[in-house]
Amino acid sequence: MQIFPQPPFPDEWFREVSMGITCSAICPIDESAVREATELDNAVADESLNPGGLPGYLLKRFLYKDLLYYPQLLQGNTNLQNFQNSFGNMNGGKLVSAEKNMSDGFGLTTPQQNQWDAALNDLNAAFEQWNELDSLLQNGADPAAQETERGTLTQQFSTAQTALQSIYQDNLTARINSVAAIQQTLDGVNPAAVWESNEKTLDSIFLHTAYINGVPNPTQTGQILQIAEQCSADGGPAVFRAKAWYFSLTGTRVEVNCGGEIERGSNDKALPETTGTLAVSPNPATNMLLVRIRPSKYIFPIPVSNCMAITPQSH
Repeated sequence: MQIFPQPPFPDEWFREVSMGITCSAICPIDESAVREATELDNAVADESLNPGGLPGYLLKRFLYKDLLYYPQLLQGNTNLQNFQNSFGNMNGGKLVSAEKNMSDGFGLTTPQQNQWDAALNDLNAAFEQWNELDSLLQNGADPAAQETERGTLTQQFSTAQTALQSIYQDNLTARINSVAAIQQTLDGVNPAAVWESNEKTLDSIFLHTAYINGVPNPTQTGQILQIAEQCSADGGPAVFRAKAWYFSLTGTRVEVNCGGEIERGSNDKALPETTGTLAVSPNPATNMLLVRIRPSKYIFPIPVSNCMAITPQSH
């Protein structure tokens, strides 16, 4: 697992990387990739199971989402095909479609992904060589003898970073260009229930902020808070989504008394006793890194180095 403090896309703070193992030969099959139609799917589709209200809405919403991500479920199943055509024109289907389009927008095209992987490999290789030079210095090597090689590595850093930034910018431009079409889908949603209204509001805010690398303004943050202050039985799963988003934006946890039971959002937990003095975690909602430092009786410098192995400042 590698951590990228400043990734091109919010959903790529953490990414699995190859360690030279051919998983097709020795790794277990990914069972999560297998999805087959079930009796529950068909019961929801033909409405032989239809509890109504929020539970019924969620059953249909989850099924429709699965049909979009696992289109093989539709093969030879007229029941599911009819359900997809019908629910796709309803509020829930339009909301799911808009959310999937936003999720897909963060993905790279195949050529872009190939270019990205190549540039990232070049960058990692340059880092390894730079670290080797640092090790030699610690063992008494002459810095002057490394100037030429370090100059070459610096150029490799620049070339790789330029390629990555170009791909990132192309993806961002594509996302910006897709906003109008996704907004048109959301405009077609006419909420008939509070949970649909909540989902539409959050989707619209996300589309015009995080989706294009923005941050909600105070008015939008207030709308998120209004949803976070609802009970999930009334406002649906969007309530928990709003609680988490509001916490990531403000650091304030929202607690609501719902029929005697307290519904809480995210909690800013202290560092576990088993961890070290310093912990760093990404916060995609604000495009910042959260640094937690445990109180200590010792005073020591913390150097902050950039990807060029240069220390611009220390704290």
